[in-house]
Amino acid sequence: EINITFLNINNIKSMKKAVRIVLILTSLVLVAVAIISATFLMTFVNSEEYVQLNLDNLNHAKINLSVFASNGEPFEEPFSIGKSKQIDFDRIPQHTKNAFVAVEDKRFYSHKGIDWIRVGGAVLSNVKSMSFSEGASTITQQLIKNTHLNHNKTLKRKFNEMLLASQLEKEFTKDQILETYLNTIYFGNGAVGIENASNTYFGKSAYDLTLEESATLAGIIKAPTTYSPKNNVEKCTKRRNLVLDLMEQNGYINQKDCQKAKNTPIVLCQTKKISYENDYLEEVIKEAMEVLAVDEKQLYNSNFSIYTYFDKDIQRNLTDTIASCSYDTNSLIIENKNIVALNKAGNFHQKRQAGSALKPLAVYTPSLNEKLINVVSSVMDERVNYNGYSPKNANDKYVGWTTIENSVANSINTTAVKLLNSLTVAKSCQYLNKLGIETADENLSLALGNANKGLNVVDLGAGYSTLANNGQYQKPKTIAKIEKDGFTVYRNKEKEVKVFNDSSAFLMTQMLLEVSKNGTAKQLATLPFEVATKTGTVGTKSGNTDAIVAGYTTDLTFCFWCTTNEPDNIYGGQQPTNLAKMFLEKHYQANIPKYFEQPKSVVNISLDESALNEQKYIEKIDGKRVYFAKDNLPKFEKSTKKIAPKLTLENDKIIVESDQDVVYKKSKNGIEKLQLTLGRYVDFEIEKGEEYCYFIKVNDEVLESKITIEKDDDFWDFIKKWF
Repeated sequence: EINITFLNINNIKSMKKAVRIVLILTSLVLVAVAIISATFLMTFVNSEEYVQLNLDNLNHAKINLSVFASNGEPFEEPFSIGKSKQIDFDRIPQHTKNAFVAVEDKRFYSHKGIDWIRVGGAVLSNVKSMSFSEGASTITQQLIKNTHLNHNKTLKRKFNEMLLASQLEKEFTKDQILETYLNTIYFGNGAVGIENASNTYFGKSAYDLTLEESATLAGIIKAPTTYSPKNNVEKCTKRRNLVLDLMEQNGYINQKDCQKAKNTPIVLCQTKKISYENDYLEEVIKEAMEVLAVDEKQLYNSNFSIYTYFDKDIQRNLTDTIASCSYDTNSLIIENKNIVALNKAGNFHQKRQAGSALKPLAVYTPSLNEKLINVVSSVMDERVNYNGYSPKNANDKYVGWTTIENSVANSINTTAVKLLNSLTVAKSCQYLNKLGIETADENLSLALGNANKGLNVVDLGAGYSTLANNGQYQKPKTIAKIEKDGFTVYRNKEKEVKVFNDSSAFLMTQMLLEVSKNGTAKQLATLPFEVATKTGTVGTKSGNTDAIVAGYTTDLTFCFWCTTNEPDNIYGGQQPTNLAKMFLEKHYQANIPKYFEQPKSVVNISLDESALNEQKYIEKIDGKRVYFAKDNLPKFEKSTKKIAPKLTLENDKIIVESDQDVVYKKSKNGIEKLQLTLGRYVDFEIEKGEEYCYFIKVNDEVLESKITIEKDDDFWDFIKKWF
């Protein structure tokens, strides 16, 4: 049975009518679009927003960024900008050209400036995602954008870009466009143009680039900060391999060459410092991108003026100092809570273990703040075991009863672990987090500087800067403010966070001064001013990998962190401490810093031997003056006895030691009060042949001591004694 359906003639007429209506409406829409487009084009081209093609702009990249030091002086030329063509097209290897075409614009040699196939695909993608994330820019369009326009994602800017790209294609050949593009594109790390980029990353001319190096550079330009091999080798390698795959797919290389290039590791050159400013400038750029929420390209093309805390003299001193060290050294100098100079080696922000340099921040200052200890609290140095965790001292030596001060000075491990056990790991982590140091699943090994998330030179420097600034933490910055067109768009307003009491910070400082005088950093003992320091050493049985010293004077904080991939004989008290000494000697050669000032929350008390013996401390320090927090006075303070001033004649001056706030001097000139200086009284106003009396008043009792300054023998006295 066959069923045949015949179309009704009326249906056919209706369909034809509908088609005519659709064609008419479509024509009207197209005419309307054409009229609107023509009107928009005429209006836009005659507006101030329209940018005309200027072939002179193609000679260099459009980068508008100014960076200034703390004194207002501009940095030296911070970017490797080619003011003219850097390398001729015929000197660029063909595989280099192919790499950029494959990844950026595979139909470059066939389109007329705009790849309409990519545009259509991008439109569909943007409609699906309801965004403008897909760009579809050709190499010609990118060249126009980099040399004529800003990077704002607007339809008007895109329209202007497409118009100029079409015009440029009529003025330049494809090879001229690609040549100009390769000489003006930005590659990160201050390198503009492929010749600069090749020298920056590989230490060679673009003429000598290998296939894999060419693919690496081609992969970087999509996002220079993300894909720079100096920032992230893993991401850079994946991006490079993608470029190689695209080159194979487009017939530029065969599978064998592709795989060989993909198996080749990225090897960067050890570039020599171009200037003293480069390391600091890199951190400024990184910080500016963060605070402004822009990428590197946007930053360089937005006419910003960045004002920093950079101090060129300090930086020059720091760089010269580091040059004398054979180890990779990350270092920084903080002044007034912000970074004024730094030196980078490898990954500046890499988190590592700080060893004993973390003890003051993780254990000792928090314990002072919690009133668990004072400077001369007694603790037994001995082998300990906490549920299987049994830390050892250096050389497996133990001294028995000792003080907290001695434990800090000699970096004793067991006492730090004992103290952390009393403080609790949780409480220690609370303090570290306030200092900007992340923690996670910590245990008692934190007392020895083993932080699971690690820390870097900036983290450690910021922690010691907190001690130098009376317990107030502030995240250190390189940028003071950023301006654009005369208006301030960013100002550093980092808030201070009170982490430690000023008494705790001061007492910790006093113990760190002892580290410099008699402890692990005693190389600094010859410096003619006060410097508080702590050293740290990290390593394995094969040798040490990290050696650190961190410390501060009354006006700056420093941190020197030496590292090595091959375990070696490096120690915190040696190489980095020597660097610190060299830096400080030169920095303070004209004016030495002030002494640390005793806060009102601290008292200075003279202790007697018997009182200390009650605390099991066996060293004889009768009459020693010790600092204590007023709100954490020792129990044995009541047992201290009131004694007359102790007098010592020393180089034409009399040293007067007393635990009283007021000491009187009695001489032929009458009675006067002495002034307390650094925990003791010093009398310079003395004459030979005179007797002096110094006394204190305790309730109604007067306790005094006398001393006679002998007169020099004259000639006849000498003759009489002889006979």
